[in-house]
Amino acid sequence: MAGAVQIETVAKKMQEQTAEICFSRRTLARIDALAKRTSRTRNFLINQAVEHSLEDLEDIYLAEQVLEEIKTGKQKVYSLEEVEKELGL
Repeated sequence: MAGAVQIETVAKKMQEQTAEICFSRRTLARIDALAKRTSRTRNFLINQAVEHSLEDLEDIYLAEQVLEEIKTGKQKVYSLEEVEKELGL
Protein backbone atom coordinates (compact mmCIF):
# COMPACT_ATOMS: atom_id res chain seq x y z
CA MET A 1 0.00 0.00 0.00
CA ALA A 2 2.91 2.36 0.65
CA GLY A 3 3.89 2.11 -3.03
CA ALA A 4 0.46 3.37 -4.12
CA VAL A 5 0.72 6.39 -1.85
CA GLN A 6 4.17 7.19 -3.20
CA ILE A 7 2.97 6.97 -6.82
CA GLU A 8 0.02 9.25 -6.04
CA THR A 9 2.33 11.77 -4.39
CA VAL A 10 4.67 11.77 -7.39
CA ALA A 11 1.71 12.23 -9.76
CA LYS A 12 0.44 15.21 -7.77
CA LYS A 13 3.88 16.81 -7.74
CA MET A 14 4.22 16.37 -11.50
CA GLN A 15 0.99 18.33 -12.04
CA GLU A 16 2.26 21.36 -10.14
CA GLN A 17 4.89 23.78 -11.30
CA THR A 18 6.39 26.81 -9.65
CA ALA A 19 6.60 30.37 -10.92
CA GLU A 20 8.39 33.33 -9.45
CA ILE A 21 6.17 36.35 -8.85
CA CYS A 22 7.16 39.75 -7.48
CA PHE A 23 4.62 41.62 -5.37
CA SER A 24 4.71 45.10 -3.97
CA ARG A 25 5.31 45.23 -0.22
CA ARG A 26 1.76 46.47 0.28
CA THR A 27 0.22 43.57 -1.67
CA LEU A 28 2.37 40.99 0.07
CA ALA A 29 1.45 42.47 3.46
CA ARG A 30 -2.24 42.17 2.55
CA ILE A 31 -1.77 38.54 1.48
CA ASP A 32 0.11 37.75 4.69
CA ALA A 33 -2.52 39.46 6.85
CA LEU A 34 -5.31 37.51 5.17
CA ALA A 35 -3.34 34.28 5.47
CA LYS A 36 -2.88 34.86 9.18
CA ARG A 37 -6.53 35.77 9.80
CA THR A 38 -7.84 32.78 7.82
CA SER A 39 -5.19 30.21 8.78
CA ARG A 40 -4.34 29.68 5.14
CA THR A 41 -1.00 29.75 3.37
CA ARG A 42 0.30 32.47 1.11
CA ASN A 43 0.47 29.90 -1.68
CA PHE A 44 -3.18 28.91 -1.24
CA LEU A 45 -4.40 32.52 -1.34
CA ILE A 46 -2.30 33.43 -4.37
CA ASN A 47 -3.52 30.35 -6.25
CA GLN A 48 -7.13 31.20 -5.38
CA ALA A 49 -6.68 34.78 -6.57
CA VAL A 50 -5.12 33.71 -9.86
CA GLU A 51 -7.71 31.01 -10.55
CA HIS A 52 -10.60 33.38 -9.86
CA SER A 53 -9.10 36.16 -11.99
CA LEU A 54 -7.83 34.12 -14.91
CA GLU A 55 -11.24 33.41 -16.44
CA ASP A 56 -12.05 37.13 -16.48
CA LEU A 57 -8.68 37.98 -18.02
CA GLU A 58 -9.16 35.33 -20.71
CA ASP A 59 -12.58 36.77 -21.55
CA ILE A 60 -11.23 40.31 -21.78
CA TYR A 61 -8.13 39.59 -23.87
CA LEU A 62 -9.79 37.09 -26.18
CA ALA A 63 -12.71 39.49 -26.74
CA GLU A 64 -10.23 42.23 -27.64
CA GLN A 65 -8.59 39.86 -30.11
CA VAL A 66 -11.93 39.00 -31.75
CA LEU A 67 -12.87 42.68 -31.93
CA GLU A 68 -9.61 43.41 -33.74
CA GLU A 69 -10.32 40.55 -36.18
CA ILE A 70 -13.78 42.01 -36.84
CA LYS A 71 -12.30 45.47 -37.45
CA THR A 72 -9.74 44.08 -39.92
CA GLY A 73 -12.30 41.89 -41.70
CA LYS A 74 -10.75 38.60 -40.61
CA GLN A 75 -13.99 37.64 -38.86
CA LYS A 76 -17.52 38.20 -40.16
CA VAL A 77 -20.39 39.53 -38.06
CA TYR A 78 -23.93 38.26 -38.55
CA SER A 79 -27.15 40.04 -37.65
CA LEU A 80 -29.85 38.34 -35.59
CA GLU A 81 -32.03 38.22 -38.68
CA GLU A 82 -29.31 36.46 -40.68
CA VAL A 83 -28.81 33.88 -37.93
CA GLU A 84 -32.55 33.25 -37.56
CA LYS A 85 -32.92 32.85 -41.34
CA GLU A 86 -29.95 30.44 -41.53
CA LEU A 87 -31.38 28.36 -38.66
CA GLY A 88 -34.91 28.48 -40.01
CA LEU A 89 -36.32 30.23 -36.94
